Amino acid sequence: MTLRSNSGLGLLFMVVVFSTIMVYGNSSRVFVAGEPYLAVGSCAALIFVLASLALRAKGKRGKPEREVWLWRTRSEMSFFAAWQLLILALLNIWSALDASISLGVLVGSYLLTAGFVVFSDRMIAVAESPTQDGGSQPLDYFGRPRSRRILFWGLFVIPESTIAIFAIRWSFGAKPYPAAFHPPQICLLLVALSSAGSAIMTFQRYRTTAADKIASRVIVLATLLCFGMAGFAQLVLTYSTYVYLLSTFAVACIATSVYWLSRASMRDPVSPEGSPESSSAGGQGLTNQSAPIGEI
Repeated sequence: MTLRSNSGLGLLFMVVVFSTIMVYGNSSRVFVAGEPYLAVGSCAALIFVLASLALRAKGKRGKPEREVWLWRTRSEMSFFAAWQLLILALLNIWSALDASISLGVLVGSYLLTAGFVVFSDRMIAVAESPTQDGGSQPLDYFGRPRSRRILFWGLFVIPESTIAIFAIRWSFGAKPYPAAFHPPQICLLLVALSSAGSAIMTFQRYRTTAADKIASRVIVLATLLCFGMAGFAQLVLTYSTYVYLLSTFAVACIATSVYWLSRASMRDPVSPEGSPESSSAGGQGLTNQSAPIGEI
């Protein structure tokens, strides 16, 4: 995604947030179910806006390409995480509605789930960037190098699609079914699985790289804040424990993906000998020539 397309989706993000507040703000119990994720997601969106503005300023000043690359990557991470948290917020709000689910909520739940999968895929695409330190480092799977995105779709998304098809057929059935199988709850399960897939793929790519202490602290604090607010809401208003556990698991996986992606850095365009650096072999760790991770 380009910065321009991200800016357009950022505007859509604001529209969805304000629409959610307008529609569900009067029903405090329903709105509070998604408020923790909405609040932290809005903070992540604000970081995206600030990082985008800084990126444009650095581009105009002719800052080093390595620094611009780092800011662009951080901006994308915040953007994807903000959308995923917004999707979690809406699914939690719809899970707190009455047992009778409208067709609009049913369709909206699965559309949001598809969007969540796309943003998970985009996070993995950042980890697959060949311009980063060490290259893309494809996974060695059954003796051949494989893209993490292909493995993500094959091992997580396709099995989830099967679950979604059966759940949709069940939703239109005449017989009643447990609350855990209502569309928002099923979709929370699907997004939790997608977030786990993204976390696993990003962890595998950056497990040997050095951490960015400032970014790590911000991510940990934001995650704890989200856990704290969601836990307090669960304790006071006694929402579904099943929904709460799925949501906190998804938040933990989103934070894990962002944490590992924060370790990415751009490789030096020219090696000391004057020739372009070659990527590391698939599945191998970074060499000792890797430059340190920059800090925001």
